[in-house]
Amino acid sequence: MEIKSITNSGFTLIEILVVLGISVVLITVVGGVMSSSFRVKNNTETLEKVSNEAQVLMSQLKKNVLDADNENVYCPLSIGDSISFITKSQGTTTLFCDETTNKVASISAQSGNYSLTSNGISVQNCNNFVTCQINSVSKVISVDFNINIGITGGVTGDQFWQFLNKVTLR
Repeated sequence: MEIKSITNSGFTLIEILVVLGISVVLITVVGGVMSSSFRVKNNTETLEKVSNEAQVLMSQLKKNVLDADNENVYCPLSIGDSISFITKSQGTTTLFCDETTNKVASISAQSGNYSLTSNGISVQNCNNFVTCQINSVSKVISVDFNINIGITGGVTGDQFWQFLNKVTLR
């Protein structure tokens, strides 16, 4: 008697299904990692843009307040959205925050109106923008700026960060 051996040179259905299952799991894992990486990259770029904007804004606010004549600072009665003062060059300046136009701006007799925030940047928390305390005994004026700056919409959705700055006049 002669026994013939039959060998098939192919894959069985079960082998193909196993390889397909493993491939789907690997693609899902790699896709999740890539998606997460893109989200982190977008968040980092957004935060960097907002941080740079906030740094410029806060330095401009500080520069304006340091130009104030200590005797003529008109502090809000409580926490407010603007502060006015007479500068050392005898001009009047008002710093204000406006959520409807998404800007923090300065109005002054010498230089007119200018926005301290650039396009694409949004502001929140304008009701708590400035707090001012005057110590009449030592003639020290403390001005605190508090604002949420961020970007609305886009790939990352609405993202806001809080920025605080304190300026002291003596």
